[in-house]
Amino acid sequence: MWSPNPNGVKYFIAYWAENENDNNYSILKVDTHNGVPGSIINGSDTYGMLEGFHFDHADQNEIIKGDGSSVINVYYKRN
Repeated sequence: MWSPNPNGVKYFIAYWAENENDNNYSILKVDTHNGVPGSIINGSDTYGMLEGFHFDHADQNEIIKGDGSSVINVYYKRN
């Protein structure tokens, strides 16, 4: 009989920083987390401090998918 994984499923938080020479963003890192499928997460709840940058915006009200493919994006602008 199937039962849910007690550790939940993986989801990813991708951290993006504004480029020095244009207004585009480049990925800095991706963290892996576990969560309960169907739960809602907000990128603004996960951001930290990044020297030389400030928080700009993040994905909001993302639902953790049961297949482990969820990605929440967090964006930083240069100071």
